[in-house]
Amino acid sequence: MPNDDWTGFVTEHVPRLRGFLRTLVRAEHVDDLVNEAFARVLGARAAGKPIENLRAFLYGVTRNCVREHLRTALKQPDADLDNVTALQLDPRPSSMLAREVERVKMLDAMRSLTLDHQMVLQLFYWEDLTSREIGLVLEINENTARGRLTRARDALAARMD
Repeated sequence: MPNDDWTGFVTEHVPRLRGFLRTLVRAEHVDDLVNEAFARVLGARAAGKPIENLRAFLYGVTRNCVREHLRTALKQPDADLDNVTALQLDPRPSSMLAREVERVKMLDAMRSLTLDHQMVLQLFYWEDLTSREIGLVLEINENTARGRLTRARDALAARMD
């Protein structure tokens, strides 16, 4: 990818990654994680790592950065994050979208999902990734990604009721 394309890619995806991260971690950590993710992707490209889908690879790296950040914050390097919610990690009341009651309700419902369910919904609806790309991000096959998306939708609907 030529430098102009890389610059355009970064310019397009920085705000997207910030949006992706804003419900997963505290606001003061978002930019650090965005920078870390891009640095790792750039390092992988410089090392000649074959990258099938740059966007999916970026979100996969970001996912790993989030997981490492959370494990460090918990002071548990081997913490199992598969069944943890953002609310359990940071139980403070949400003030990000307080002006819009329905959006607050949606945010709280999203944060009450497991991190994997929250990520799969955000990747699909907010980041417009396909099931195939989500599979690449989560390091699972496309059919498993579709199944997780279905389960995440069901879990979100149950919490919204």
